[in-house]
Amino acid sequence: MVMRRLTLGIAYLFIVLAFATKPANAALDSRIDRRSIQLGETIELDLVLDQQVLFDSPDFRSLESDFEIISRNRSSQISIVNGKQQALTQWRLTLSPKRTGTLIIPSFNFEGDVSNALEVTVLEPVASTDPGKPIFTETTLDKTTVYVQEQVILTLRLYTLLSLNNYATSELKIPDAQVISLGENQYHKLVAGKNYTVVETRYAVFPEKSGLIQIPAVQYSGNVRTRSGTGSLWLSRNNKRVSVHSEQQELNVQGKPEELATETWLPANSLSISDRWSSEEALTLGEPVTRTITLTGSGVTAAQFPPLSMASNEAFKVYPDQPQLENSTGEDGVTGTRMQSIALVPQKAGTYTLPSIVVHWWDTVSNQPQSAILPAKTVRVLPVPGKTLPDSGEHTETGQSTHSFDSSGEGMVVAKPNAHGTWILALAFSNGLALIAAGVFARLWWRQRRPRLAYADRDRDTAATDASLKERFEAVKDAANSNDLTGLREAVITWARLFWQDHRIHTLDHVARNLDNQEIKAIFSALDNSLYSAVPEIMAAEDLSRLVRNLETAARSPALSDSRQRERDLTTLQPLYPG
Repeated sequence: MVMRRLTLGIAYLFIVLAFATKPANAALDSRIDRRSIQLGETIELDLVLDQQVLFDSPDFRSLESDFEIISRNRSSQISIVNGKQQALTQWRLTLSPKRTGTLIIPSFNFEGDVSNALEVTVLEPVASTDPGKPIFTETTLDKTTVYVQEQVILTLRLYTLLSLNNYATSELKIPDAQVISLGENQYHKLVAGKNYTVVETRYAVFPEKSGLIQIPAVQYSGNVRTRSGTGSLWLSRNNKRVSVHSEQQELNVQGKPEELATETWLPANSLSISDRWSSEEALTLGEPVTRTITLTGSGVTAAQFPPLSMASNEAFKVYPDQPQLENSTGEDGVTGTRMQSIALVPQKAGTYTLPSIVVHWWDTVSNQPQSAILPAKTVRVLPVPGKTLPDSGEHTETGQSTHSFDSSGEGMVVAKPNAHGTWILALAFSNGLALIAAGVFARLWWRQRRPRLAYADRDRDTAATDASLKERFEAVKDAANSNDLTGLREAVITWARLFWQDHRIHTLDHVARNLDNQEIKAIFSALDNSLYSAVPEIMAAEDLSRLVRNLETAARSPALSDSRQRERDLTTLQPLYPG
């Protein structure tokens, strides 16, 4: 037996060495699957050599000037045709063009063999907006005509029936405009009777000059897992790269209205102004007070607000602080806030009126000028009060005593024991003994009662647990149906802790180990990747529904039910004193 294996091994080695030896007529051939593609799509480049290569490969760096190499792999085969042995080595590269035009795939030199060069025509991308396709896009603007610096909201939606991994979106850059991301949201939507996963991305766009502005297309790309023979999408290792583009849009930007009477140009959906004082009491001569003025506007950035200022005068010295600028995002786009803090130091006693503050702005909802007004404010400045020092031990107007203490401790009031101290101490001692005796009695009584309570509680807790399990699993279903991936992960872990009565469960991997189900484990892995990976996945509604069905089936299996009952029995409290 040993000699037979040794003979077979030597024979195989000779075959490999024979094909590794380069034949005199070896040929290197380049092939591509398409000669015309759109920017954002990929092509397959096959480089075929009619000999077997075990380790080496051609130098593909010359491709990188015009193409991104998405993936590469090598395969070899040996065959016998009409009694003749043939060997082939194939290098397959997935390429994504970096620009439009006619691009050249150069020839490659491998150990003296030179491949043929190829031409590829790369066209401008065409938006995929057909709702009948497995994956398509939708682009909307809330306005198509706006004023310069007015907010417009751009919404991009990717509809997909496919689960995508390595999902990515190209950066949106619009010339002569400021772009602020409003966030991304995922949900499900029925289109023509099909349940699509929708990835919605919203942007606030602020055009910076008048004229016609082109909003370019955004590219969506990712890998699609093809189904394996088991019918499980997540257990397949085959991937196909897909790419689609959003639709380009045009935005008509107008200049400032001619009827604008003020120099200030501040377009916004709404605007308000308010102030807050560090003290609402009357001011005191020479003592500083802070006034904080806040401007808040919807559909406007904080950088667009005009500066707010107060000038010093004979009544006040004014010391402005650096303004705080903040932008927040929500359903209505950007909300800008400018907070200006100003320290005022009164210089004269008396009553003074601070003038009103007016901010002119353009209402983009009613399309007319508006003014936000902070009304004039009257303040009273009191003179510095005279200092009166009360005698030691006497009460001031606040009802507190004043005492003087030096560093040596002289003048401190020291408490002396009074005549009632002895009997108070005795009473406290007797009460303490009574409390100790009561505590000992209660502990002995509880030890006798505890075993009986434990077994009575077990049956009651089991019924309550079953009801809670049903409620927890409904939470799993709700999260899956609403495509709430974060909520789904938390709901599964919460259900699992209750199911196994194990609060040490903190991960989906722990749940998968308890279930011992490879398909559930694969979907859990994809779920975690979608939530936490730097290149997240999009999970299709079909996969989430399959997860719920598999969990429900696994939880009802007899083996799992028996295991769960054993865990319950082990958690029953054993009596401290049997019998």
